[in-house]
Amino acid sequence: MNDFLLKLRILFPAHLAMTVGLVPIFGVFRFFTLVPLNQNFSFQFMEGALEFVIPLVLIGLVYLFLYRHRILWIYFAKNSDRAQDVLTLISFLTGLAMLLLTGNYVEKRFGKLTALDYPSHLVLTPKTNYYKIDNYEIPPNWGAMSWNWHTSGKYNSTLHFELFFASPFLNTTWEMIPDVPLVWYGVRFNESMSNWASDAEKEKQFEKFKRESLKKMESWDFKEAKYFRRLLKSEDFFIYNQAISRLLNFNSENNFIILEAEKEPFEIRIGMTGYWIFFAWCIGTFLFMVVLFFGKSRQGFLKNFRLASRRHRSWLDDILDRFSYRKNQPVTVTFLWILLTVGFLMACSGVIGGFLDHPFLGDWGGLRRIEVGRGEWLRLITFGFLSTGPFIGIINMFILGYFGGAFEKEIGSLGFLLLSIFSLIFGALVSLYFHPVYWVGGASPLAIGLIVAFCLNGIKTQTLSITELKPWIISGYVILVLILGFFHKVDHAANFGGLIGGMMGYFLFNTRFRSKDNYH
Repeated sequence: MNDFLLKLRILFPAHLAMTVGLVPIFGVFRFFTLVPLNQNFSFQFMEGALEFVIPLVLIGLVYLFLYRHRILWIYFAKNSDRAQDVLTLISFLTGLAMLLLTGNYVEKRFGKLTALDYPSHLVLTPKTNYYKIDNYEIPPNWGAMSWNWHTSGKYNSTLHFELFFASPFLNTTWEMIPDVPLVWYGVRFNESMSNWASDAEKEKQFEKFKRESLKKMESWDFKEAKYFRRLLKSEDFFIYNQAISRLLNFNSENNFIILEAEKEPFEIRIGMTGYWIFFAWCIGTFLFMVVLFFGKSRQGFLKNFRLASRRHRSWLDDILDRFSYRKNQPVTVTFLWILLTVGFLMACSGVIGGFLDHPFLGDWGGLRRIEVGRGEWLRLITFGFLSTGPFIGIINMFILGYFGGAFEKEIGSLGFLLLSIFSLIFGALVSLYFHPVYWVGGASPLAIGLIVAFCLNGIKTQTLSITELKPWIISGYVILVLILGFFHKVDHAANFGGLIGGMMGYFLFNTRFRSKDNYH
């Protein structure tokens, strides 16, 4: 019994932090995404980010800083590592289920219902999640249509069909359809089948599903809605907008408003969601206790916890060291945190494709000649801390974290900072000259400029050798950037400018601001 109590003392606080502790944190965060503090603020999370990414990040942080250190003090007679993974998985799934239910509960409990007389009033009112429209008409047999195929399940065994229909809201039956209606009534249909079927069977099933959906739309009761839910940024939202843009031959940059009907009364929308949060914790904690009962505690937890935690290092600790001001150089760490934070927020807001000229880049400080010509000179630098997609953002952070700290220590923090600014400004100027009309953003000009300066410094100090791993990793990054440029994912003009800036900056700043620790 004493051993079980010790095991609880070791791991149960981490389990609580990963489950119960995150519920109020995520609940408050989710509340403020429902009630914008500033209606003119253009940032909006993608629906998938709110439902899955943010909960996964919160759980990952608890695991990173608390859970993984404590789970080491629990061992099992057989397959200890696998049993530890089972305990971790139970806590993880329990926490994830609770956060998903919490997000759903907060949206339904605190999401505001705005009553409107006519749909045209919607664009004149502050943005909310739910609307009740007293008077509206939908033009019969006129609207946009699109579809989407995607797979799910183990080995992508299930194929899903989705059909999207959108028709414009009108105030009255005699109102003419505007050239560009802003508010649309969205309807979607779903169907699934085995993905192991032949292509001919899939096409046949999809055409049948399409005919049935069109037939339903011919007799669809648009007045059956009790209230409407405003669609957040999501894949479905973009599919609706693309279909409408094709119908109108007009690029709205995803600014159409999509409302989907809810047929249940607004008052019963919450249901049992609040109770299920508690039930999920009870079920997960019971399984956690059962597995923990068969484990054993290691001796010395109370006396040696901090010391043992420092000794059991992994690759995660090496990554954390790159982001630590105590273990890495200040400018490099600051750049890494900016890239990580901005890249994460951009991905959560929908900048995930990895392509240049994304319309959202302008909201984040992207580079374009028109804006710079208006006096927005700060964009010459801010564009270099953006990310057009998670993959490219992670690659840029990796290469900067891999050699940036050591190089900054070699030439000094001030020299490193000035060298970085030089690379970004030259990259921006060259990009503006060759590509004046589209948006540019990304850290590759910064990385290319620093790489050139690093290589020049290695040649000068005779510390660069092809027998080491670092030159090969840097070469691989440069080759990858060159390849991505042919797919319109990086701007070669900006990279060439960053290269020139890196060369000039190195010769200007490396001697003047070189760290005194490197002189003998």
